[in-house]
Amino acid sequence: MSEKVEDSIKESEHQADVQEIDLVKVNKSLHEEVQELKLALSKLKDEQNKLILATKVNTLKEQEIRNDDFKKYANQKVIKETIIPLLLEFERALNFKTENKDVKNFLIGFNHIFNNFKANLKSEGLEQITEKVGSPFDSSRNNVTEKIEILEETKDQKDSMIAEVVLSGYKLHDRVVSPVQVKIYQLQTENKNRKN
Repeated sequence: MSEKVEDSIKESEHQADVQEIDLVKVNKSLHEEVQELKLALSKLKDEQNKLILATKVNTLKEQEIRNDDFKKYANQKVIKETIIPLLLEFERALNFKTENKDVKNFLIGFNHIFNNFKANLKSEGLEQITEKVGSPFDSSRNNVTEKIEILEETKDQKDSMIAEVVLSGYKLHDRVVSPVQVKIYQLQTENKNRKN
């Protein structure tokens, strides 16, 4: 055979070896890339499963909170429309002033019943809201029944200060269901403008 042909054959064989080596490298590289992609996919699936689980746990917690709130406030309407008016009537009756000894004895008994009734309601989350004369008016807990105009502020009479507690208020757990009925002092408008 001629030398050229032999060289050509050797060259072809060499090129075939190089191509085979290149194919082996490409195949190995592709295999490594597939393994990396499988690992990345596995991590993504793990993250997705963790997110799904966290979402389910959060949903269950939120539902539990809603259920607890429902249980806490399920009787709010009955308490507000039936029990609180009864408590306020008791309070009015107990504030009745008399000199009659028999009536005073009845009031002592009613007061005992009233206190027991309130203690039982407190164990269910209903508590009396108390305010003191001289405290600042708080619209989240108080309702104004009357504004008493004053010409100027003094130590005992300041603008928006509670002048008199008319009726107690009540809250169910942390919700005000019946605000305290109060009278407040109100500085006359022209005096208010001078103050500012």
